[in-house]
Amino acid sequence: MQDGLKPPGQASSEEHKFFEIVVLGAGVVGLTTALELQQRGKGKYRVTVVADAFPGDPGTGVKYTSQWAGAHHVYNTRNRSIYPNDELYHFEKDTFKTLWELSDPTAETEECFLRMPQTEYFYYDRITENAPGPDPLEEMPAYQTTPRDQLPPGAVSGCTFQTLSIDTPIYLNWLFTRFIGLGGRTVRGHVQHLGQITEGGIAIFGDRYTAKAVAKYGVHTLGLSGRPTPSPSPSPVPQDHKGAIPSPAELVHHSAEKIHERRKLGRVDAVVVCTGLATRALGGVEDTTVYPLRGQTVIVRAPWVRYAITESGGKDDKGEEVVTYVIPRRSGDVIVGGTRVADDWYDIQYSNLYHELTLHAHRYPHPREKTTTAILARALKLCPRLAPPEIRAVREPTLDDVLPHVVGEGCGLRPGRKGGIRIESEWWSDNGKPLPQGQTSESGNKVLVVYNYGHGGYGYQSSWGTARKASDLLEEGFKNI
Repeated sequence: MQDGLKPPGQASSEEHKFFEIVVLGAGVVGLTTALELQQRGKGKYRVTVVADAFPGDPGTGVKYTSQWAGAHHVYNTRNRSIYPNDELYHFEKDTFKTLWELSDPTAETEECFLRMPQTEYFYYDRITENAPGPDPLEEMPAYQTTPRDQLPPGAVSGCTFQTLSIDTPIYLNWLFTRFIGLGGRTVRGHVQHLGQITEGGIAIFGDRYTAKAVAKYGVHTLGLSGRPTPSPSPSPVPQDHKGAIPSPAELVHHSAEKIHERRKLGRVDAVVVCTGLATRALGGVEDTTVYPLRGQTVIVRAPWVRYAITESGGKDDKGEEVVTYVIPRRSGDVIVGGTRVADDWYDIQYSNLYHELTLHAHRYPHPREKTTTAILARALKLCPRLAPPEIRAVREPTLDDVLPHVVGEGCGLRPGRKGGIRIESEWWSDNGKPLPQGQTSESGNKVLVVYNYGHGGYGYQSSWGTARKASDLLEEGFKNI
């Protein structure tokens, strides 16, 4: 960033000598991006994370996807061809370098990770199906090819190497506390339209502005302190005959008077959109290429397991392709998975109520019992060490030997996107609309919007790479104002 660069629209103001940046989303991508910006800004940035769910929140369920990740680092060698110039590979390589440093035995963050051997079995030709060239896995520490006579029946290839797993609750908490410790701010609130932030900044979530925000945007907010603010009178809130929230068009206003009012309530110079699956419904963006990839896992307490193993492209009893993995964590828990089902949003329950068939769709999916059983059966076949050593010493383990050690189940919706991660920037007017290239807003002020979402099941292992790319885009945008 150029020295002496002033925030857009505020060049002559002594009151604002920094860039006001809002990061939307507090998952692993949002927190990593916010931390990267906070570390990079060195007093030139004031970064605020706005989200309605944060690490450690009770009862967030699938609403907070990052907590459900298996979270180990294995290069995505199957889908590389959908990214230009192997962009995902570079994001993952950059991220692995950082995570490996954070997991060093001398690092204070070592407790977030477990360095471990990883075995991979592939039931497809992962090189010819994708871009030709060297196998990225060969860059991993201690890489070795598995001899063909040691492969499971049907496997095409295999390899072993050193990698790491991430204890997601601990790591997310570290990202969060590190960001706060460096001066970052957080606001708990629900954003329905990107124009809310580009026009009103974070001030729309402040206690003293809540009534105005609700009247203008038709949304209820939480204050800067994280405490629920008193609900204002419902009369100012414009509603249709069903009492629904107004459409995005009704939420955005363009008059100079409104813009001036927005400046008094708060300002923002850049917004980084890290909203994952929610980007599909985020007003002003509404990316319909975003879709859910349902994943289900089982948590087994098995501290004797200290290596990871994955089987990709295998078939289940119905002949459908599945992925099976066993990922130990430093804590002694083992994440066993999994599933990867596109567009599987809800769990459906049928009930006979007053002699009528009524359909109930849970707001969020829940673990399915049959899926849990199938996952454990596949995992035990792949990794008999899931069973206690005293059992294995005397006989072949069965599923009943593992079930007493199951301590939890997880279910989440990975934020998939057709075409892969979206990471690019554009300018918005400060009255809530994207600006066509070369045009300026009526007020002369504009807001830089950077998009960083659509990571699918690769959020953790690409998080630092995409955070740095998003930060580069932000810095470049500020230079070119």
